[in-house]
Amino acid sequence: MGISARWQIFRRRPRARLSTMKKLLVTVALLTLIATPATANAAGHVDSLTDNAAGPHTVSRSHTVRTDSGPVRGTVTQDYASYQDIPFAAAPVGDLRWAPPQPPQPWSTPRDGTKPSPRCAQTAGGGTPSEQEDCLYLNVTTPNTHGRKPVMVWFHGGGNSYGAAADFDPHRLVVGGDVVVVTTNFRQGVFSAFASRDLPGCGDVRPCKQVSGDFGLQDQQAALRWVQRNAAAFGGDPHNVTIFGESGGAFDVCAQLTSPAANGLFHRAIMNSGSCSTNWPVNGIKHGSPAGSPWQSLAQAEAQGDALAAKFGCGTEAPPTKPSTTRDHPPAESDTTAARQPTESNGSNRPPAMSSAATGHPSAGAGTGVVDCLRRVPARDLVSGTDVTPITALAYNTPTLPEHPATALAEGRFHRVPVLTGNTRDEGRLTGAFAPAAVPYAQLLRDAFGSLGDSVATQYPVPSRLTWSAVLTDRVWTCNQLKDARELGKRTPVYHYEFADRTAPTGFFQFPPDVPGGAFHSTDLTYLFDYALFPAAFTADQQRLSDTMIRLWAGFARTGWMPDSLSFAPNDIHPVDLGAEHLCDFWWANLPAPVPAP
Repeated sequence: MGISARWQIFRRRPRARLSTMKKLLVTVALLTLIATPATANAAGHVDSLTDNAAGPHTVSRSHTVRTDSGPVRGTVTQDYASYQDIPFAAAPVGDLRWAPPQPPQPWSTPRDGTKPSPRCAQTAGGGTPSEQEDCLYLNVTTPNTHGRKPVMVWFHGGGNSYGAAADFDPHRLVVGGDVVVVTTNFRQGVFSAFASRDLPGCGDVRPCKQVSGDFGLQDQQAALRWVQRNAAAFGGDPHNVTIFGESGGAFDVCAQLTSPAANGLFHRAIMNSGSCSTNWPVNGIKHGSPAGSPWQSLAQAEAQGDALAAKFGCGTEAPPTKPSTTRDHPPAESDTTAARQPTESNGSNRPPAMSSAATGHPSAGAGTGVVDCLRRVPARDLVSGTDVTPITALAYNTPTLPEHPATALAEGRFHRVPVLTGNTRDEGRLTGAFAPAAVPYAQLLRDAFGSLGDSVATQYPVPSRLTWSAVLTDRVWTCNQLKDARELGKRTPVYHYEFADRTAPTGFFQFPPDVPGGAFHSTDLTYLFDYALFPAAFTADQQRLSDTMIRLWAGFARTGWMPDSLSFAPNDIHPVDLGAEHLCDFWWANLPAPVPAP
């Protein structure tokens, strides 16, 4: 069986061209992406160097890079250097819960950058719950080669409700692509998407003048500003920054494309399996889920905030009394990173958690009534209290997102940067395979599409969970992604890919016999990263596909364009129309408007 990914180019200068990648059986001439290896240590401002045990891909030495907040001691292998757990913002605790990210407290003693930071507070959706709010840290991985490198900043997936930077080891992308990769944490769930009229500057003012309902996007922008200030110290080029993300992280990339506050912070964008127009019907994300979208209006977010306040008795005579801090509430026992008590100027531990007054921004976290009350609710209670009814959709009508991202895209209000966007061939199998076998196919269609269900059945006539998976692939993922690619392509260079290796490793997922996993949602990640959820044992063909994807992703980050020909074997180039293959004309005629009517 061929190992493949397919490509569709919507706009190229000077001309458009369609091509298909298939069967990685011979070497192909692509971009010259990998620089000649050098024996020098990682680029950057090295303050100290200590030799340790040497060996391929093992720690050979440690050295320290000075950031604008203080020095960080990382580790160096034969091929790359890694610096973990670097603060890019103050701990968002106390008055800074539901406040814009503030600068971290400087330190003078080198921080220990050899261990991962904890996950931001989240449910067990990604397998590892956490109660840790002190989590705004990032990791930098650099190749051991000379010269200024493109910088790729990764926003992890998880639907903005779970996940962490530490889940993704980018060393293969760094070494194979000769790029600097930054993976960053950002607030998740209720800690990101909460909104309230009690936050300053809101009330009846529209759009709200205070950040509300999209704190995770603000965290990402703070990380990007950190990259602008510090990339050069790690050998990166602050004038060549690519943001990339998958699933929820891809939603965030699309949001940053349309956010005025992100202007100048990046120069290219990559969206794996997620776009501005993504939305889903009933049972579209998992069985039992309601129809939804990554976005909601500020008014909708505030209504969710009101319901949360009522749930915890805020706005009543008996508010919670115990504040939530990193000292009082360490991470859950299942969190792989132990809590660390902050100590003054101790490079191996976190800076002290600060109130808004201590940051020099006394009004940054100001709030009254409901907000102050909810800030005293322990993080563990907020996490568990939003597990059944999660608060994850990010708000628009805010300074960060003045309008729905899909509207901004359609009307041309986005940053003009080259875009690479795409999907896996069988996105929907991760959902459709696990629909209860006892639920008839016709019932799934009625629940999801109402009166349109009969028309969907005409297009997808074979009643099975495999067919239901194909419906979800096309309706939720591919056709929305292609729709946005076409809108982007009217104004900027855009490339669309489809990852099509149906023999890709399935990780810990066990699929039923009647629905093989195929190229399901997120299977492409392990071809770019060492990904904790998908430990991979590649065949020779899959290794070649991984190597090629790394060269293509890094090449796009370097130049913003893709090669004219993606042939991998003689006579194996042919045009591909993904819209026709995924019945997108039908869905484009019937998709609901991404912005609900008022």
